[in-house]
Amino acid sequence: ANANAISITETTPDVNITECTFNNNHGNSNYNNVIRIKSKAVTIDSCTINSDSIYKSSRGIDIESKCIAVIRDTEIHNAQYPDQGAGIYYRVDSNTDDDESILIEGCLFDNCQARNGQAIMAYPSTPIILRNNLIWNQKSGKFIVSVIYLGDVNETYVEDCYFEHNFFNADPTSGGGSGLWVSREDKKGQTLILNGCTFRDNECRY
Repeated sequence: ANANAISITETTPDVNITECTFNNNHGNSNYNNVIRIKSKAVTIDSCTINSDSIYKSSRGIDIESKCIAVIRDTEIHNAQYPDQGAGIYYRVDSNTDDDESILIEGCLFDNCQARNGQAIMAYPSTPIILRNNLIWNQKSGKFIVSVIYLGDVNETYVEDCYFEHNFFNADPTSGGGSGLWVSREDKKGQTLILNGCTFRDNECRY
């Protein structure tokens, strides 16, 4: 996958992207990203990723390396990707012993569209932290926040998050209008704890 604005390679140990604005960074292919990350650590703080139209857009953030990732106080509007993860996509492309932690905090996801994980699609091996995020106006009906653990993770906290004005119609058994899906690749059970979350004006077809 390509990066329309910034591409960070594996030779970069750490990167900080702060108070940056990315407007209408879309390429000739639908399978593009605005920011592509392969470093061992990344912090994206107080940024805005925006496309004027969902029909001419790209994935917001693609993280392809096992890393320490902090994405905080960032807005992603009208991101679109034909496959998984329009807002943020995290999946490691190689098996390494690098440290891993993922914090997504204080972010806004507005009208993102993908086949799965419209706002967030993540395949981590350690517990993801989702805190104080606003998941807003996801209308295409697919899963909105999808986390599939590849490792032995038994508990996930979703804290102070807001799910508002979303629509879900994937199937009659897999969740409500919030479109939240947390699971493990090995299909073993785990505990999901929702603490201080708000669900407002969501809809489900079934």
